[in-house]
Amino acid sequence: PFMQQVTLLGSQITGTRGLGTDLLSAWSSSPDPLNRPIPPASWPARVQRTYELPGQGPRGTVVSFDCRFERGATREVVILQVRHVGVEMGETCTGPTGSFENLHLADAGSGFVWRSLQWTGPAMPLLDLQIVDPYTGN
Repeated sequence: PFMQQVTLLGSQITGTRGLGTDLLSAWSSSPDPLNRPIPPASWPARVQRTYELPGQGPRGTVVSFDCRFERGATREVVILQVRHVGVEMGETCTGPTGSFENLHLADAGSGFVWRSLQWTGPAMPLLDLQIVDPYTGN
């Protein structure tokens, strides 16, 4: 077994193990439409994302980025034969160590992010996240 793990809070990747360079932890300012669905027309202009990456000492290296959202076109995605129509939301993040871009497909009504390409660290490619069945706590 490969022992690979991806940890989520809503549609936000908050940790990875066994995919290459681990993401120890990640968190963001509130409200974050990846954590709790927000209709795309009501997404905040920006969020702050903080990542804890491997490094010296038990806490590793902690880096923060200022991220801005930009609404894109209406798109369609099929995940395990289920069609989802949503709004493409670009996210450009800048911080002291550089910049990166995430891309999200948010349901046009509820804002739930069904598919997302997310940064998980400087040595990793964007992780392609596709939600099959949202966690509801039940």
